[in-house]
Amino acid sequence: MRIMKRLLKIACMATVLWCTIHERPPQAQPFSPGQGMTLQVASGRAAARLDSVTIAGVDSVTISELRGLIFSAAGGMLNEGLIDHDRNTMALYLREQGWWNARVTAVVDSSGGSSAALAFSIDTGPQVKFGRITVESDDDSGIHAMPELPDLYGKPFTRDAIESVAQEIIALYSANGYPRADVLPVMQASDDTVAVTFAIQSGVRAHIDSIVVRGLARTRDYVVLRELSGIQGMPAGPGALERTLDAVRRLRFLQPVNQPYIDYMPDGAGILVLDLEEKGAGSFDGVVGYQPAISGSADKGELVGTINLNLVNMFGTGRSSSLRWEKLGGQAEDLEFAYSEPRIFKLPYSISGAFLQEEREQNGYTRTRFDLKIGRHIGRLSVNGGLRYEKVSADSLTSSNASGFSVGAAWNGTDDSSNPRSGIHYATSWTLLSKTYRFGGKDRASVDHLEVDLDHFVPTLKRQTLAILIRYRRVETERSTLDPADRYWLGGASSIRGYRESLFPAAKAMWSSFEYRFLTGGSSRFFVFVDTGYLIDYEQAQDGSYKKNTMNRTGYGFGIRLQSRAGTLGFDYGLGKGDGPGQGKLHMRLSTEF
Repeated sequence: MRIMKRLLKIACMATVLWCTIHERPPQAQPFSPGQGMTLQVASGRAAARLDSVTIAGVDSVTISELRGLIFSAAGGMLNEGLIDHDRNTMALYLREQGWWNARVTAVVDSSGGSSAALAFSIDTGPQVKFGRITVESDDDSGIHAMPELPDLYGKPFTRDAIESVAQEIIALYSANGYPRADVLPVMQASDDTVAVTFAIQSGVRAHIDSIVVRGLARTRDYVVLRELSGIQGMPAGPGALERTLDAVRRLRFLQPVNQPYIDYMPDGAGILVLDLEEKGAGSFDGVVGYQPAISGSADKGELVGTINLNLVNMFGTGRSSSLRWEKLGGQAEDLEFAYSEPRIFKLPYSISGAFLQEEREQNGYTRTRFDLKIGRHIGRLSVNGGLRYEKVSADSLTSSNASGFSVGAAWNGTDDSSNPRSGIHYATSWTLLSKTYRFGGKDRASVDHLEVDLDHFVPTLKRQTLAILIRYRRVETERSTLDPADRYWLGGASSIRGYRESLFPAAKAMWSSFEYRFLTGGSSRFFVFVDTGYLIDYEQAQDGSYKKNTMNRTGYGFGIRLQSRAGTLGFDYGLGKGDGPGQGKLHMRLSTEF
């Protein structure tokens, strides 16, 4: 209504401007109230009652619209004031539809005595058309992504088209935090066209005053609200909404039902509304695999596997814990337990602890490790730092204790955590330990570990993507103190697929995985992969010197992830260099939430 009233007012102003510029004769002048109107009364009394009211000169749809605007109606009293109002109303309506020279004539036939017939006759004249459409804003809102204006040039001028553009602009400003934005259409007539400029006044920007979270059953409200605490008071707009989604992504047990939105109070205060759906409070990931015996050896094929149990929302408080057991073949296995507290004294920092036990009899050592870390999430970025202690039990020369610190950072810019199609995920960690040998014989040593992961997902065709996964590992220490426990042991499902688990030792390694994925919906996909690795290790010669060994290894294969009621089922098959089909490494997986 506000826009319509202004349009009526502007229409009158534009008429005067048009008449001044073009000096048209009276019969061709655009309508303004009081012009071009004639009341013709054939005969009869002034107090007659209207028996009928007719409108002629326009189509039936327009007649229906006009009848809804006028006051004169059959059964009512004949009133010259009402008739004058109705003529003005109909003429203004026709102007808004592009009939700038419309003339309305009223004829009253009261020959029936106490009843009268009222007839409105309309001469629309030629319809004007849209000229150039522009947008102007003299505010400092910084909104540059204006809506794409419709191509109205040369089309019939209508009020509805102007209101549609104005509403798009108002909706855009409202979405950017300006709920009181005002749009004033300014029209300038020239010959048979009307140029329209939309003048925008943004008003005062709104801020997030309160937050409403809906859809929680098990999870306590404060778990979500504390993640959103930094959003309250922020300027309303896309920045606040994007930050809200980042906060929800960190809470792995929740997902938005739809996009969050901002509702505005009459005073302009913004209410952030977030509709959530709870996922499972925990997850189970089980993998069982088979690796055949090494060709030419007396060993037999054996089963390998992993069990991951994660509780991500214990008692609805956001606390998490995890348990991992992994069988790597032979006498090698891992056991790891971790616990995380999402808040330290209500501050936006998490604290976590982890225990790891590694059994590596074929490599000659057992390692026990403890970690204590403090972390912080900032949007899509997460950082952590803490202390590490580890004890290695091996032979009398390499048994050691080590302590130090570690720091790490990760950035998650993918569009989906379980089955991404686009985006980048980056993670890095650095650990510095001081190692002391328990049985003497060697001096104290410094051990420096660096790990870098980079995942890049590049969309290709519809429902297809190329996953480029790059890994770098490096350990720096004196060659004489580079023990088996310090090295990275690569090969298998978590590194270079197509090879046995933990087959290749490396002091430095870089490997890449190229997966072409066909996404079939949800967490389901089919993919083919090629893994290529470049590894460096150092071997001590009989004369005490160290020889640098390098190797290249490539594996390839295919895999399937299939979403089902039981969870996500998976199957991977990989081959290494020189392997025949019977030497392929198989892994079957079941991932589910509960």
